[in-house]
This record gives sequence, structure tokens and C-alpha cells, in this order.
Amino acid sequence: QNEQQNGDENNIQSILNTLLFTGFLTTITKHTNQVLKTEHDEHVIVSMQMIEILLHCNGDKTCRKLLDECVAEHMIAFLSAFSERTCVSSEHDVVPALLRCLTTFHRLSPTASLAQLQQCQYDRVLASLPATAMTRALLAAVDESEDSDHE
Repeated sequence: QNEQQNGDENNIQSILNTLLFTGFLTTITKHTNQVLKTEHDEHVIVSMQMIEILLHCNGDKTCRKLLDECVAEHMIAFLSAFSERTCVSSEHDVVPALLRCLTTFHRLSPTASLAQLQQCQYDRVLASLPATAMTRALLAAVDESEDSDHE
């Protein structure tokens, strides 16, 4: 049964990799950028879940493509608008979903993600969110990158 489970997981990863290389990622990227311009939290959560799956499957290619299309920048813009229109609490599912993706972007491509985060004044936006472990972890990782860039 364990062997079958590993085989199923390999098949799923193979299917996702095939989708990535046949334009699926481009479609997801365009859709995500459109969704991030709306106020539909549930659509953003679904897009973030899809991105997390794709990042798990092929992190480098997925991250590079999403950053090339400024998805991290759009995520910060969404968080900014979200915090202005909502009394944000840590119970909002959309915030952790976005923070998980931003943290993964930063882990996989610190320089490219840092440039987009800085351009969007990420520190001001994240400061407007509840101080959760995820928010603090992302801020600490970005601060560490900034410090190493200045050395």
C-alpha cells in the first residue's frame, strides 16, 4: 500500500509538471493576477492554494514565472486594500494564504521577491495586519535578506 501511495504521488507530480510545461502556469498566473484585483477573498484563497500546490511540485520554475508576472507585488497590493476595507483579524483565511505564498516566494527567490516587496512598501502593509507568527516570520526573513544585501 505504501508503494502504491508513492506511485500515485509520483503520477500526480508528473501530471502537474506536464501541465506546468504546457501553459497551465501561464493561465494560473493570469487568473491569479486578475483575482488579486478583486475583493473576492474566497477566489484569492483558491488561487493561493493552487499556487502552493504548483510551488510544491516545481518550486523554482513556478516561483520564477509568478515573480516575472509581478504576482508578489499584486499580493501585497491586495493585502493593502484588504486591510483598508476590512477590520482584519487573524481569523481571515485569505491573509495566511497570501503570507504562506509570499514566504515561499522569498525562500525560493529572495532577491526577486525582495525587490517586489520593497517596491510595494511591504513593511507598511504587513504592519497593518495582525502580528501573527507568519507575519513576523516573513518580516524577519525579508529583514535578514535586506541586511545581507547591505553587507
